[in-house]
Amino acid sequence: MDQTDTFVNLISSHTLFSSTTEGLELKLDLDTKLKKVCDLESIGITVEEPSVYEVFKQHITFKEQCYVVSLPWKESHPGLPTHLELCQQRLQGLLQRLQRDPELLMEYDKIIQDQLKKRIVELAPPTNPEREHYLPHHTVICWDKATSKFRIVYDASTRVNGLSLNDCWGTPI
Repeated sequence: MDQTDTFVNLISSHTLFSSTTEGLELKLDLDTKLKKVCDLESIGITVEEPSVYEVFKQHITFKEQCYVVSLPWKESHPGLPTHLELCQQRLQGLLQRLQRDPELLMEYDKIIQDQLKKRIVELAPPTNPEREHYLPHHTVICWDKATSKFRIVYDASTRVNGLSLNDCWGTPI
């Protein structure tokens, strides 16, 4: 039994109803709710914070055969740098590595084209430079895997001037 169990038993042991069944149901419901609160607080999420899930529910739309959801931006965050120069430098390095192995280069291109087709990623037209943010990406290769030995990782934790895309997102629940 951990501290949470002890705490829950301490709070919910008082009988509020004369009916044993009704009191048991109340106790179980209270136990469940209190454990959820304790679990959330242990990872830094308080009940007062708005749920990212609720924001998603309010902003989800179905458009052209796919769902579109707004990113859960924190309400107050400093302006996010574009990371354009950093991404261009990383892309040059990635292309140099991939060009040494034409098969890997073709596989990388195939994955990117598939992600474009499925609208997982999109080309960023330079229409509003102050609102653009580019994500650096790289490859992870696991030769010992039976199925996909190759995947692309987008790096939202890259920092320029001390700020990353991850810093600007709300806390998910």
